[in-house]
Amino acid sequence: MIKVTDVQYARIGVPDLDEAEGFLTDLGLQTSARTDTSLYMRGSDDDHHCYVAELAEPGYIGMGLEASSEEELEKISHADGASPVEAIDEPGGGSRVRDGDGLQIGPDSVGYELTEKALVFGGDTLTTTDIAVAAGAADIGDKNLVKHLDGALVKRSLAEIHRLIEDAIDRVKTSVEDAPVVLVGGGSILVTEKLRGASDVSIPDKSAVANAIGAGMAQVGGEIDRIFSYETEGRDAALARAKEEAISRAVSAGAIADSVQILEIEELPLTYMPAGAVRIRVKAVGDLAMSGATKDRSGERA
Repeated sequence: MIKVTDVQYARIGVPDLDEAEGFLTDLGLQTSARTDTSLYMRGSDDDHHCYVAELAEPGYIGMGLEASSEEELEKISHADGASPVEAIDEPGGGSRVRDGDGLQIGPDSVGYELTEKALVFGGDTLTTTDIAVAAGAADIGDKNLVKHLDGALVKRSLAEIHRLIEDAIDRVKTSVEDAPVVLVGGGSILVTEKLRGASDVSIPDKSAVANAIGAGMAQVGGEIDRIFSYETEGRDAALARAKEEAISRAVSAGAIADSVQILEIEELPLTYMPAGAVRIRVKAVGDLAMSGATKDRSGERA
């Protein structure tokens, strides 16, 4: 544990830097720097920036915390999984220690492009499938294409995968007792050892096609997660606009317009920003539009 004196900045994913810059300027922030992929905004103090908007899927990416001294920064660099102290290669400069030594499992996925992008298929993207093959847990593609992977990287990746799964088990359990776990889908090949919190782990026959069945039954979703100003446009208008955008995204993703409903609404006031800034997250879902068929809100197909 180290002494932290302040939250240095928040990093948020946005779909459009121009729109983000205009909105944040209206809130009272000032543009400190801008690159092709990121926007750095400052407040009224001397800090280079307090907010970073990055071209990415809308949502929270992370934050920077200010250590009380160089000694404290050096101290945290020796923690398990922490990176060495390194120079920050972006506007504002300074030094940092990154959590996890750059190792990150998800949430990005190559999805259906696995057979094109994974290393074992001749691609250039390291995937968890490559980790499973390198660890000898799966026989997919050409294992010779992942022989160069560092053994320590493979081991750390598997450990992180198991930690994420174990955390998920803890979140869904209804008691402190261990519970039986059923693994389905292609990701089941990533589990290579006993899971904490699981009394038994089983993989049923035909489990590999469970994802396809789930996808066929699932609804189509659309989500909006960004900052609005209640002071500028009012709470009701801001919520209505966020709902409309979430519904529009669901329809664009393939949902039947008349079937879309708002599933979740979350409001988070940002007290460190001016002008009544509030982060609003809205999720909308609807039934998948099938070719040659429509469906109204009663559920009847025509």
